[in-house]
Amino acid sequence: MPSTTYAHGVNAYNHHKCRCDICKAAKAEHSRAYYQANKEKVKARTLAYGRANPEKRRAYNKEQRARNGDARAAYAKVYREANKEKLAELNRAWQKANAHKIVERNQIRRAQKLENGVFVILPGEWNRVLERHRHECFYCGGHHRDSPLTIDHIIPLAKGGRHAIGNLIPACQPCNSSKHARLLVEWKHRG
Repeated sequence: MPSTTYAHGVNAYNHHKCRCDICKAAKAEHSRAYYQANKEKVKARTLAYGRANPEKRRAYNKEQRARNGDARAAYAKVYREANKEKLAELNRAWQKANAHKIVERNQIRRAQKLENGVFVILPGEWNRVLERHRHECFYCGGHHRDSPLTIDHIIPLAKGGRHAIGNLIPACQPCNSSKHARLLVEWKHRG
């Protein structure tokens, strides 16, 4: 991009010499034009800097939040008020597409509340459990490749079970709901 000369003979690369409103506006315009022409390059450089300097990035972000916190909160409130329907629709779409995440988040919250122990379950780990059980419900053996199987705790959270990969099995929604918070032995005897 060619060098931009400002009102006082200061170019885009040594803009620090003049801080008048005219030069600030010219510098801002130059920066916008550069960004528009080099979006991917700027984003990659920013991302690389953030990864190389995580402490500086955190400090900068903290400083920005402290400086602009009230203004950002006010802007966010105005935006939410002006876009209630749009945000509600986006939220409904996200919930529909991520029902399994909501269920898992609720299970983690329940396990934390019961102080049973919570371990992070990575998607790859859960996929291995599904493969081991051939994508079938552990209880009824039904195939459910089209709809996701639910996570069931072998030892229920309510009975002290942990939210850990060794305590999880795949179950279809009807079986999981029917079993509820009972052990397998208790559930089978009830029919």
